[in-house]
Amino acid sequence: MKRKTRFSALLISKNEFNMNKVKEWSWYCSKLLIALWFFFVSCENKNSNSQMGVSGNYDYEIVDNAPFNLKIHTLENGLKLYMVPTTDAPRIRTSIVVKSGSKQDPDDATGLAHYLEHLLFKGTDRLGTLDFEREGPILKQIDTLFERHRNTEDPAKKKQIYATIDSLSYEASKFALSGEFTNTMKGIGISFLNAFTTLNRTGYIGDIPSNQLEKWISLEAERFRNPQFRTFHTELETVYEEMNSIVDDGWRFTLFELLETLLPEGENGYKKPIGSIEHLKNPSLHEIKNYYETYYVPNNMAIILVGDFNPDVVVALVEEQFGGMKEKELPEEGLPLMTPITGPKEKTITAPGPELFIMGYRMAGYSAEEALMMEFVEMMLMNGQAGLFDLNINKAQKAQELFTFPEWYKDYSVHVISATPKEGQSMEELKDLVIQEIDRLKTGDFPNWLLGAVTNDLKNRYMELLDSNNGITSILLDGYSFDKPLDQVFSKMEKFEKITKEDIVRFAKENYKDNYAVIYKKEGVNEQLEKISKPSITPLNTDNEDKKSAFREKIESMETRSIEPVLIDFEKDILKTKLRNGTVVNMVKNESNELFNLKIVFNLGAKDKVLGLATEYLKFAGTRNYTAAELKSEFYKIGCTFSLYTDSYSTSIYLNGLAENLQKAIVLLDQVLSNLEPDEEILESVRQQKLKSTTDQKKSKNSITQKAKLYAIYGPEKAFQNKMSEKELIQTEAHQLVDKIKNLRNYSHDIYFYGPNTEEDVRAILNENFEFDAELIPTEKKSTRFHKDYETNQIFVLDYPDAQQVDLVFHSKLKKYDPYYVSMAWLFESYFNNLIFDELRENRALVYSAYNILNFPYYADGNYDLTVTVETQADKYVEAIEASYDLLRNMPFNESKYQTAREQLMKNWRSQRVIKNGILSSYERSRNRGVNYDLRRGYFEIFPGITTEDFLNYYTEWIKDNYFKLVVVGNIKEMDMEALKKYGPVTILELDDVFLE
Repeated sequence: MKRKTRFSALLISKNEFNMNKVKEWSWYCSKLLIALWFFFVSCENKNSNSQMGVSGNYDYEIVDNAPFNLKIHTLENGLKLYMVPTTDAPRIRTSIVVKSGSKQDPDDATGLAHYLEHLLFKGTDRLGTLDFEREGPILKQIDTLFERHRNTEDPAKKKQIYATIDSLSYEASKFALSGEFTNTMKGIGISFLNAFTTLNRTGYIGDIPSNQLEKWISLEAERFRNPQFRTFHTELETVYEEMNSIVDDGWRFTLFELLETLLPEGENGYKKPIGSIEHLKNPSLHEIKNYYETYYVPNNMAIILVGDFNPDVVVALVEEQFGGMKEKELPEEGLPLMTPITGPKEKTITAPGPELFIMGYRMAGYSAEEALMMEFVEMMLMNGQAGLFDLNINKAQKAQELFTFPEWYKDYSVHVISATPKEGQSMEELKDLVIQEIDRLKTGDFPNWLLGAVTNDLKNRYMELLDSNNGITSILLDGYSFDKPLDQVFSKMEKFEKITKEDIVRFAKENYKDNYAVIYKKEGVNEQLEKISKPSITPLNTDNEDKKSAFREKIESMETRSIEPVLIDFEKDILKTKLRNGTVVNMVKNESNELFNLKIVFNLGAKDKVLGLATEYLKFAGTRNYTAAELKSEFYKIGCTFSLYTDSYSTSIYLNGLAENLQKAIVLLDQVLSNLEPDEEILESVRQQKLKSTTDQKKSKNSITQKAKLYAIYGPEKAFQNKMSEKELIQTEAHQLVDKIKNLRNYSHDIYFYGPNTEEDVRAILNENFEFDAELIPTEKKSTRFHKDYETNQIFVLDYPDAQQVDLVFHSKLKKYDPYYVSMAWLFESYFNNLIFDELRENRALVYSAYNILNFPYYADGNYDLTVTVETQADKYVEAIEASYDLLRNMPFNESKYQTAREQLMKNWRSQRVIKNGILSSYERSRNRGVNYDLRRGYFEIFPGITTEDFLNYYTEWIKDNYFKLVVVGNIKEMDMEALKKYGPVTILELDDVFLE
């Protein structure tokens, strides 16, 4: 028998939440009891930000083999609470998951669960409205009209109905605050506020300061109490734009085609979360409400919290706020009809982007042993180091690109294999190579040590998951969503250890036959897709943006305990030990697990084109004693990985893995850097891959947009300084690349080490096995590529005829780095992000994605810069440019948005804790900016004193009249080119302009 809580008499059901005085009095009484409860708890924890320490007041389900402190509590209405209290930082990772997704969509209304996810950010009859008595009847009219619109065949009549919906929506917006839920969440300091919809689940996620727990629970309970689906027609446009972004992303579109081809259809079968275009055009609010009433019930929901809290307090709050939700019987759902696949299912489609194929093998669901075996086999084939695909295809340069991943669902799983062919290689030829490697598993043609290495790799990855709140959350979320008992989830590593070679051979023979599906994607426009034309939408009323509902004011008035910021003291928090040549190793002790991370940084960026090419060559080259495949295998055997990476600023060596094998890994790394062999045949393959990569990038809208942005920002001289031309590629010889890598150790460098090893061990291992030259060539931390100056706005247009959407990128070069303006830059970015999102997406329905990034310079000698990115349909792009330009030039000031941005930043900063390997990353950033203190210090020294006048002066001096460059990528035939000219001179770019030949 579950023990009733002391608050059970005060629980208020969802249907009883009326705003009469009696129930308001009851509500406040219950809040008083909760406040008293917090008072007693805080007295017991007065010396700590953490609320841990009180226990024993509730019945908790304990999972004996849980690798963390897990407490599970089930409310009487069936709502599950999974709680993992931790003390790393005064923050809590939050998730509310509903165990229903697109699978439960009606067959004639697909995409419905995803629509609902969007709409549950729009508030209720108390949150998101100023006068629901006047707004509510209009929303009911809109509901009825959408149903009439759905059932009307005549296009003219549909258009007329939609015009009425648009008019009524504008009237309803006079009383609405549709962004209030989101803004209130931001005001409590939430970060990563988001949601997702998949086949089997819908999730609402975030990360909050621990002192905001009561407010968060109150807001989430309100979200699900009596939601109102306001601004529905603008949210429809947002979903249309999301569909367009999928269509423009050829890879994502191909993956959906694979899943629809491979997985069972019909009753209880697969339905893609975005839905079909036909159903997107004819939505039903009635169906969405039915879905909500059916599946958003407490016995189909769970709350997952990982972070700094007291479980007893959480249970009390959740029972008080969610306990009134009524348990309902869920519809019975049978298993899908799993018709055996007796032969390959092959399909060819046309979509934007380079040609590729995605194939998949269907397996049993997440909870089945078959899915566990698939996870192990997927790692045998590809683990990034020594899998059969890694060694025999990728490292052997037999494909342009190949990668795999498991896709899990409740009723079935898929082993997905994605591959892009080399120049001159057909997709069918590459697919045969894939099957050839799978056949090796069936005959046992793989080394015995690979099983143990894969087991260790899976353990390492599991340890990394357990070392973060996000990782723990994902483990619990999968277990709940897919109905797998947690003791089985936690025993997975033990089962992996028992897998034998015979098990692998038998499993491969039984499951990897001709029972696959493969989608061949060719380059081009998908002619089968019907475009969704832009409807006429009246921008919603925005006069209420600085107003608040009574409910929001009540939430904001709730008292919270203070969280004091904690800054890093580099002198105390970082250990330092010197090598024989005087190089300092900066160290932080890993107290969590037995893994290490070593990073060696040389201030040599990719301006040195030969060094940039050398890092590519190293992926495939061998040494005097080892081939490339043997090297990767040797690292993998000892549970370690190695890589060399070059960006615009520096070149870094990364070495990670099991701390017990640090010395072995260092010895191998020394082999790589000392004994690398020149090989012209390997270099030629690298050349061909790079040339093919350029060819493929010219077919990808994302790549084209990025290259065009670099061209606009830096000009043709600096944009290409990191990239070799075809002529330079041909002229470069293998020995030049080898010399570059061998000579790395002649240059000064920084070393960062995170691991459980002692200072003495690390120093001795590096001194004895990885000797650097005593006389190092000094290098400077400085930028090598600067923004090009310009004295007028400039517009750059590049044609991408296959696109559904137009990409818009506004870029403006700002002033030189000054630490004083760091916190101001954060404030402007936060404020303007809310502004552009609300205006372009929420109020005008022009985009799915609109955001602004105010970039800080990597080194102290660089500039700040501002980038605003907008993705919109071709027939909306002129409006999107006009709206974005107006916001940049004439930014409206909204006191409520401004204060929300301030509150969100300050609460996040105060509760932020930089720990573990993050301490070293923070130290490296500070050094690059020329300071020896935690950069966050300025947030607390400067930010509190920033006034509204300071903020507006910053906008005027830094942003308002600054010139900008606008990059436009899309189908030129659908663009109004004359409309662009009023913003500045227009330059039409060709692909060869932005891709160096």
